[in-house]
Amino acid sequence: MGGRLRHGAVPVDRHDLDLLARGQPEQLERLERARRLAPPTVGDDHTVSLWQRLRDHHDGAGAPAGVICLFTDLTKVMDLEEQLRLKDMLARLGELTAGLAHEFRNGLATIHGYARLMDPEQLPPNQRTYLEGIRAETDSLGAIVTNFLNFARPTQLAVTPVDVGDVIGRVAEDVRADAEAQGGRVSLEGQWGVVSGDEVLLRQAFSNLARNAVEACAPTAVAPDLRFMGEVDAASRTLRVYVTDNGPGIETGSRERVFRPFFTTKPKGTGLGLALVQKIVVTHNGRVQALDGPGGRGTTMLVTLPLTG
Repeated sequence: MGGRLRHGAVPVDRHDLDLLARGQPEQLERLERARRLAPPTVGDDHTVSLWQRLRDHHDGAGAPAGVICLFTDLTKVMDLEEQLRLKDMLARLGELTAGLAHEFRNGLATIHGYARLMDPEQLPPNQRTYLEGIRAETDSLGAIVTNFLNFARPTQLAVTPVDVGDVIGRVAEDVRADAEAQGGRVSLEGQWGVVSGDEVLLRQAFSNLARNAVEACAPTAVAPDLRFMGEVDAASRTLRVYVTDNGPGIETGSRERVFRPFFTTKPKGTGLGLALVQKIVVTHNGRVQALDGPGGRGTTMLVTLPLTG
């Protein structure tokens, strides 16, 4: 069996695999062109990452008789590599953030203390507003520094069996009042499962996603439609949780960046909410992705977690 032997990684969806099973040569050509142009890609919810080997096959007379195509599923390997990379990045950022946050906290504590020692009643009326502004800003910056330190602090898990359905139910109730106050609604559907993890941290992660979804609808004056959907994949022993909103969505170029610390699209955001979500999920050996909502409208946050057992 002579010919060319080529190697590469290319995302292949289930439709491609069906076509390959039926032996359609044009699909092999498309995959080979994609392999030459595209770098290795970690599969998302609709793709798998395969190591591809193509070899031309000739008959006894040396005439082309077809193509032998071998695939090795590397999805789990690449997912593990991505998790290790994220954990290393988060650890390095955590160390940097901790140092900066402590320095800021020391200066803020001094400013805050002096501001509290001043009596507004002893100041001229036109200067009381300035003192109130100093106090308000130091309180706000103090809260931001606390968030920085929470992000930087190493995550200590209190691991127990956690029913994700119960966690999502509590999160839904927590945000339901805010959604309904804007004329919106919150709904739950699908299947749920049990994971090994820290219930408090998982609730914090899903709560951050839910509140972000509701807040995203406020500037557009759209009544928020927040949906939680659970999906159990028995083959891979994973649970997929979809948190979907009908807000303005996230630009394609920003989807990966939204999980980076300090990146935010909110005027007064700190850029740590989704970064903390990612840190919690990765610590639980899971993944979080930003996707288009149904029909290309809104945003879907997909959290994938390994099931127990």
